[in-house]
Amino acid sequence: MEKKTQNYKWVLLCLVVFSIASVSYTQFQITASSMVPVLFQTLGIGVAQFSALTTSAMLVGVFFAIIGGVVADKIGAKMTCTIALALSLCGAVLRIFATTYAAYFAAMFLIGFGGSFLSMCSAKLFAAWFEPQQMAVAMGGMMAAGSLGSFITNATTNALFNGNLKQASTVGAVVIAVMLVLWVIACKERPEGVPPFPSMPVLEPLKKALKSKNVWIIGLAAAFAMGFQMVLNVNYQSALAMGKGASDANCSLYSTLLTIGGALGSIVVPGLCAKIGKNRPSVLCFSVLGAALVYVGWAFCDGIVMALLITVGAFLGFGAIPVIMGYPALLEEIGPMNAGSAAGLITTIQMAGAFFLPSYVLAPMATANGATNYTTLFLYGCVCAVLTGVFAFLLPELGTKALAERNK
Repeated sequence: MEKKTQNYKWVLLCLVVFSIASVSYTQFQITASSMVPVLFQTLGIGVAQFSALTTSAMLVGVFFAIIGGVVADKIGAKMTCTIALALSLCGAVLRIFATTYAAYFAAMFLIGFGGSFLSMCSAKLFAAWFEPQQMAVAMGGMMAAGSLGSFITNATTNALFNGNLKQASTVGAVVIAVMLVLWVIACKERPEGVPPFPSMPVLEPLKKALKSKNVWIIGLAAAFAMGFQMVLNVNYQSALAMGKGASDANCSLYSTLLTIGGALGSIVVPGLCAKIGKNRPSVLCFSVLGAALVYVGWAFCDGIVMALLITVGAFLGFGAIPVIMGYPALLEEIGPMNAGSAAGLITTIQMAGAFFLPSYVLAPMATANGATNYTTLFLYGCVCAVLTGVFAFLLPELGTKALAERNK
């Protein structure tokens, strides 16, 4: 691979990461502690409506990912992501002026297009630039992007805006606008001299994805991985306060550690799997070990020991899924040509798991007489992590050793 190509692939990865982070930053501004009461008062909403606002972006993946994947295979990943980022910008601008719950929900929903479609198209984009052995690392960087945006939001929103919702929303819109311009200018779909994929019937790539057993297995693994992640990310602070009696300062510290651990795991664990060379046993072991550390830390420990065990567990458990999220472009029955539609189907299943598993399956199972047993809830979340590893083990081996053999 030419040196120019070797250098540009990291530029592309940075473009994807910062574009997703810009959407995540804007999306989660409303979750800052200084913004929540202002939002409640401005829109006249309660906890249930606020929860719907924070998760509305996931509905993009549930209802539009397959369509987006088909479009990406037809007109290209760059143009598809450009349209998605433009929709995110429209949502961010609408949010500045929104004064009703319906308008705010529509704005948050539109903001979700950029992150969802960029995540979905990443495997197709990266396959043109990265060697197959590097795909897991690239996908890990992409999956850490959402956490990066959320971390920046948590670290800066209260200090910079102090409850000024309109000002924060304006800055969020500007950030997305800047990344949209950079994306249009700097994103390259494929190396120079590489011809575009030949044209085919619009639904042909989707038919291949629907017929692939491996695509469905990846989707189920991703759905259960999101169940594990969302149970921790959404409930950790409230569980610390109500279940462990932690102070506000410790709740903030421990949740920040969780975010950092998960983000670093998404980058480091794929690299470890690449060094080991075999993905199936590696993902299974990391998922099971991560689940065990989270449960042991919560159920049997307190204080900083608990926080460190859960952080390491998230590092391993969250980091296992990027390894297989780059598979669509590597599967022989799919390949880069049909990767958009396959990723769209996977994203649909993944986001359905993120939306329905924590709130509508696991939480009710862990709730009795109106009270949530957080130990039980986290146990169910850890079972989801184990199932992620089990489904990953059912996939064909596409680790670096297998790919090296295939490419001889």
